[in-house]
Amino acid sequence: MSQGQPRKRIGRWVDALSRLASSWRRPPESLPNFQRDYSHIRVGLATPSMAEQIAAMSRDEVEVGLGWQWTPQRVWESIRDRRCNVAVVREHQRVLAFAIMRYEETTAHLMLLAVRPEFRRKGFASALIRWLEDVAREAELRCIFVECRRNNDAARLLYLECGFYETTLQPRMYRRREDGIHLEKWLRTPEAASDWRRWPKTDRR
Repeated sequence: MSQGQPRKRIGRWVDALSRLASSWRRPPESLPNFQRDYSHIRVGLATPSMAEQIAAMSRDEVEVGLGWQWTPQRVWESIRDRRCNVAVVREHQRVLAFAIMRYEETTAHLMLLAVRPEFRRKGFASALIRWLEDVAREAELRCIFVECRRNNDAARLLYLECGFYETTLQPRMYRRREDGIHLEKWLRTPEAASDWRRWPKTDRR
């Protein structure tokens, strides 16, 4: 692959995000990032100052029993990474929910998602997924991949309700301790049979 190809595909979804942003109404008091409302839930991009909050939520709500992999440094790097979007629902500067997605040439990988316990069942997670999905569609990506623990019934139900399909059970996927479920959502019809199993590298949290 030539050096020009990665720049081209990164630029494609960055341009898509910019196109979406141009049509979004943003009040003067909002942070200087791209925001959009879903059923009165405002979703926007995280700022580097939110890295510690997001990392702490991952440690306390997602990575329990697995070891802390999404440290503040790693989250900060994702926020700064042009190949990633870190989307948040916030109240002033407090992060209520977040999701991290990484973009490849034709697919996207939803790597992490969490909602504070007191704000669950309010549609925050669904709004985050829709926001990220909009960017992926504008960038003409084919598919979004995600994984979750086999025993995480709430996450599995959320993804199914958002149009994902469970495809593979991977024994001992998480730190060689817990089984994981692979899910996918196709945004465009696969152009070749080989596309159906182009899994991203699994991030074993």
